[in-house]
Amino acid sequence: MMRTIHKVPLYVKDEQTHTLPKGAKLLAVQVQREQPCLWFECDTNKSMVPRVIKTFGTGKELPKNEALRYIGTYQLQDGALVYHVYEELSAIDALAELI
Repeated sequence: MMRTIHKVPLYVKDEQTHTLPKGAKLLAVQVQREQPCLWFECDTNKSMVPRVIKTFGTGKELPKNEALRYIGTYQLQDGALVYHVYEELSAIDALAELI
């Protein structure tokens, strides 16, 4: 098994789905050349699975009935816009977080 680090672009929208190798570990969110990006560690030989990413602006209410895992925060326009990025967890993942 060879693990490598990759990235996908993030878009300034409430929800987006990225297809990543199964078991990919989400590492960081940062802005590269004015483009928000998500870096992840993975084994590229694994099958691909969808991962739902949600973005909330500072001051926005987080949903009460959704299991979310915080990934990171990024800023645009010299800090005028600040966004917080979460992964939506499946019911199984949410239960595992509690154990």
